[in-house]
Amino acid sequence: MRKIILPLTTLIFSALSLIFFYKSVLNIEKNSEFDNIVISFNILTRVFVVALVLQIYILLNKIKIKFLDLLVIAIICEFIYLLPILYEIVYFGIFNTEATISEINNFHSLSIYNIIDLSETEKFLEYPLTFLNLFEVGYFILLSYLLSKKLKLNFGLSFKIVMSSYGVALLLWVVVVMFFTLNYS
Repeated sequence: MRKIILPLTTLIFSALSLIFFYKSVLNIEKNSEFDNIVISFNILTRVFVVALVLQIYILLNKIKIKFLDLLVIAIICEFIYLLPILYEIVYFGIFNTEATISEINNFHSLSIYNIIDLSETEKFLEYPLTFLNLFEVGYFILLSYLLSKKLKLNFGLSFKIVMSSYGVALLLWVVVVMFFTLNYS
């Protein structure tokens, strides 16, 4: 058990430190200790919820896997979210050096939000449009791949597990955010 905990904590701390570094680089306007606590709570909650949703689905289908293994898979998949941050650093560092803080904060890497004209979009559709991006697709693919390797399943079955569990939970989350945006805007 001790052999598992040490690499897990090392992985968690390295993931959090990388995410904090890139978030602080992009969040020039407001960088406080409270923001770092909120970011870390957000990341840890997201990792836990992804692992929990997968665990519930897997247990209901009588597949055996440890929750700790799912946590490790979810933590590894969180590294996908470093790619849009790196993309933004390169984009604003090389191609758009005259960008304002507001342009940087409202930039959503490789998402549908940046492709369509937002002046014609409803307010409640902004979140789903920012959410639909290539990095989220990459997250699904990496999660499915790692799950297939751990469970020794083919990728298609693993992708079905991810879409049936995490995909449904994610869709529910987006609908709830849209509902609150619609009601409070």
